Amino acid sequence: MAIEQKKEECSKLETQLQKQAEQLFTQMNNTKAHEVHEVQQQQVGMGSRGNPEYVEREREQRVKVLEKEVSYYKEESGKAQAEVDRLLAILREVETEKNDKDKKIAELESPPHLAPVPRPGFGLGSGPGPVPRHGP
Repeated sequence: MAIEQKKEECSKLETQLQKQAEQLFTQMNNTKAHEVHEVQQQQVGMGSRGNPEYVEREREQRVKVLEKEVSYYKEESGKAQAEVDRLLAILREVETEKNDKDKKIAELESPPHLAPVPRPGFGLGSGPGPVPRHGP
């Protein structure tokens, strides 16, 4: 019963992790599309904003924004990796439990190993049987 619950938990967590990865991928793609759009607008507006100081400030601001995004995505990536590691540990634990139970079942299903049972009369003089007599 516990194995089934852990399998369900693993399945749910894997699904959740996949959704988070998809969201992260979508956000990254949206950011890239947004960047392309901004670059295009900057190129179009260069004629009116030809001031080099203005352009430099815009670049610095954009670099700061991108650095924040990079740190955010690094953090999210670290969280996702930690979740993957946790799920793998749970999966290993469940597999170990399953293997242990399978071994126990196999042991219980196999015929018992019988030790040789001593038969009467085949021992060291113990048990019933004719005892040789010496003498008259």
